[in-house]
Amino acid sequence: FDQIVGTHQIALWKEVVSNDMDHLADQLEVLRADPKLAAALRSRDPLELARVGDVLYGETRAWGQASLLEIYDRSNSLVYASGGAVVFEPTLDFRQTQTVLQTGSSVGGLQMNETRDILVTVALPIEADDRTIGILLLGNRATSTIRDYREALRELCAPVLVMEAETRERQDAAF
Repeated sequence: FDQIVGTHQIALWKEVVSNDMDHLADQLEVLRADPKLAAALRSRDPLELARVGDVLYGETRAWGQASLLEIYDRSNSLVYASGGAVVFEPTLDFRQTQTVLQTGSSVGGLQMNETRDILVTVALPIEADDRTIGILLLGNRATSTIRDYREALRELCAPVLVMEAETRERQDAAF
């Protein structure tokens, strides 16, 4: 029984995280299509990158999903991080940025940031002129993911726990 429940818990957790990542990826698709983002990356102007980053971050906040937006340039440098931090650690490590830049694929999952928040993240390439010129990352604190998991787990386990209690009652009555 414990093994069955454990297997279902793991599958449920993966599904909840995957669902959150899909929502972030949908938002990223909209944001990275903004031509101002590619123009700001090409310009390498820190003020323009900050302005565009703030506008994009404002859009994600209006959607109510993301708590973090980061922009990386082609040389793996973090050129914008939401929140206006003067010193910030990038969420993506070198291996992750290289995966996105070299393959054009996404990376994501659960990550811990410098303030020890656990985040659900997705990063996609920013493309212009048929090449990857940077990376756009969205992240959301995993508190809502954990809450969704807890609620789904309660729904999943409630019938199983009732069945187990009824089985135990029958066994006790037989003795």
